Amino acid sequence: MKTARFLWYPARSLGLLAFLVACLAGCATSDGDCDVQVCGFFGLEAVAFDAWRDRANEGRAAPTIRGYTYEPLRIDRADRPVLSGYKLSLQKQETAPLALLFLQGNAMRTVQLRHKLTFFADRGFDVFVFDYRGYGGSDGVPLLEPISLDQADIADFVNDQGYEQTYLYGISIGGIYAMSPHMPRDAFDAIAVDSSPDELPWYSFCPTEYDPISNVPVDAANLLVLSGGLDKIVPAADVAPLGKAVEGGGTYIHGAEFGHPLSDGARNTQQRFSIVVEFFNRTSGTTPP
Repeated sequence: MKTARFLWYPARSLGLLAFLVACLAGCATSDGDCDVQVCGFFGLEAVAFDAWRDRANEGRAAPTIRGYTYEPLRIDRADRPVLSGYKLSLQKQETAPLALLFLQGNAMRTVQLRHKLTFFADRGFDVFVFDYRGYGGSDGVPLLEPISLDQADIADFVNDQGYEQTYLYGISIGGIYAMSPHMPRDAFDAIAVDSSPDELPWYSFCPTEYDPISNVPVDAANLLVLSGGLDKIVPAADVAPLGKAVEGGGTYIHGAEFGHPLSDGARNTQQRFSIVVEFFNRTSGTTPP
């Protein structure tokens, strides 16, 4: 039985009133449009995503760091929510040859990551990160399928910027979006999925097409899967089948001392980020700066 709690667990703490309101709603609304809920029953998907969005939006913004540029980005789409984010790069570097699209966890806003992602800028990457719809500066109602479709649009945006190589790194639910049926994975030179389950929890009643293991390609040479032995949010046992599925050509690394990404201390964060960068360099044949 799946024990991952990152998707639906917060819904338990919501009041009965909020649940009943979601049950009565036929769909979530955004700018007058109806966004499809593909998981669960009686609006539970909207309740869970709203809980994570509210938690993320209450979090404190991290400071910007001297020596880095944080360029605001905005993706405007006809009849669809505006997506906001930024590009993080070294201030002295005009344009890096490498681009990284970072997909965060579901209780995070991009402004909370400004000091964390400098690790990648120091190693020659321009880092692109966007708030999920309904989070931070992005419009819309957060739901699994619409967010998954948004990430595909963001991936196209990053890949259209003219970089020599582009990479994708998703943590927690970000790894689920990285492995979604909508993500153009072939457009990336390498992909890292960190602490994401092979399947969504059974009690979420999501379509199997959104299970990461359903979208592992026959040739997984450019895929890295990470798990943490001390991860209580997405236990390693829930990640391991995905790791085993990519091992034929890709790479599965289990860090016995790792907890959940970005919540287990600076040392572990640096170690797992180093693993990701080393995999990217090895897969693409690039030389670290």
